[in-house]
Amino acid sequence: MEEEILAARLREGSREAFDELYHKYKNMALHTAYLITGNLADSEDVVQETFVKVWIHVRELHNDSGFKSWMMQILVRTAL
Repeated sequence: MEEEILAARLREGSREAFDELYHKYKNMALHTAYLITGNLADSEDVVQETFVKVWIHVRELHNDSGFKSWMMQILVRTAL
Protein backbone atom coordinates (compact mmCIF):
# COMPACT_ATOMS: atom_id res chain seq x y z
CA MET A 1 0.00 0.00 0.00
CA GLU A 2 2.83 2.40 0.80
CA GLU A 3 4.19 1.99 -2.73
CA GLU A 4 0.83 2.97 -4.22
CA ILE A 5 0.69 6.14 -2.14
CA LEU A 6 4.25 7.09 -3.02
CA ALA A 7 3.67 6.41 -6.72
CA ALA A 8 0.51 8.54 -6.69
CA ARG A 9 2.38 11.35 -4.96
CA LEU A 10 5.23 11.00 -7.45
CA ARG A 11 2.80 11.40 -10.37
CA GLU A 12 1.73 14.65 -8.74
CA GLY A 13 5.34 15.83 -8.79
CA SER A 14 6.41 15.10 -5.21
CA ARG A 15 10.18 15.19 -4.87
CA GLU A 16 9.89 13.60 -1.42
CA ALA A 17 8.00 10.61 -2.87
CA PHE A 18 10.69 10.26 -5.55
CA ASP A 19 13.41 10.27 -2.89
CA GLU A 20 11.59 7.63 -0.82
CA LEU A 21 11.07 5.36 -3.82
CA TYR A 22 14.70 5.84 -4.86
CA HIS A 23 15.99 4.84 -1.44
CA LYS A 24 13.58 1.92 -1.29
CA TYR A 25 14.64 0.44 -4.65
CA LYS A 26 18.17 1.68 -5.38
CA ASN A 27 19.98 -1.40 -4.00
CA MET A 28 17.72 -3.85 -5.82
CA ALA A 29 18.10 -1.81 -9.00
CA LEU A 30 21.88 -1.73 -8.67
CA HIS A 31 22.03 -5.49 -8.10
CA THR A 32 19.84 -6.19 -11.12
CA ALA A 33 21.80 -3.79 -13.32
CA TYR A 34 25.05 -5.45 -12.23
CA LEU A 35 23.69 -8.88 -13.16
CA ILE A 36 22.98 -7.54 -16.64
CA THR A 37 26.08 -5.42 -17.24
CA GLY A 38 28.70 -7.23 -15.15
CA ASN A 39 30.31 -3.89 -14.36
CA LEU A 40 29.75 -1.71 -11.27
CA ALA A 41 30.35 1.63 -12.98
CA ASP A 42 27.97 0.76 -15.83
CA SER A 43 25.43 -0.49 -13.29
CA GLU A 44 25.53 2.80 -11.40
CA ASP A 45 25.01 4.67 -14.67
CA VAL A 46 22.05 2.42 -15.53
CA VAL A 47 20.43 3.05 -12.14
CA GLN A 48 20.90 6.79 -12.47
CA GLU A 49 19.45 6.84 -15.99
CA THR A 50 16.56 4.63 -14.88
CA PHE A 51 15.50 7.01 -12.13
CA VAL A 52 15.83 9.99 -14.47
CA LYS A 53 13.46 8.20 -16.86
CA VAL A 54 11.10 7.37 -13.98
CA TRP A 55 10.92 11.07 -13.07
CA ILE A 56 10.35 12.15 -16.67
CA HIS A 57 7.82 9.46 -17.60
CA VAL A 58 5.97 8.89 -14.33
CA ARG A 59 2.71 10.21 -15.80
CA GLU A 60 2.72 7.16 -18.10
CA LEU A 61 2.35 4.90 -15.04
CA HIS A 62 -1.33 3.94 -14.99
CA ASN A 63 -1.33 1.50 -12.08
CA ASP A 64 0.27 2.89 -8.93
CA SER A 65 0.54 -0.58 -7.39
CA GLY A 66 2.69 -1.63 -10.35
CA PHE A 67 5.43 0.94 -9.78
CA LYS A 68 8.14 -1.60 -8.98
CA SER A 69 7.58 -3.74 -12.07
CA TRP A 70 7.27 -0.64 -14.27
CA MET A 71 10.52 0.77 -12.90
CA MET A 72 12.27 -2.59 -13.34
CA GLN A 73 11.16 -2.76 -16.99
CA ILE A 74 12.75 0.64 -17.53
CA LEU A 75 15.91 -0.54 -15.79
CA VAL A 76 16.24 -3.73 -17.85
CA ARG A 77 15.67 -1.91 -21.12
CA THR A 78 18.17 0.76 -20.14
CA ALA A 79 20.76 -1.83 -19.14
CA LEU A 80 20.38 -3.75 -22.38
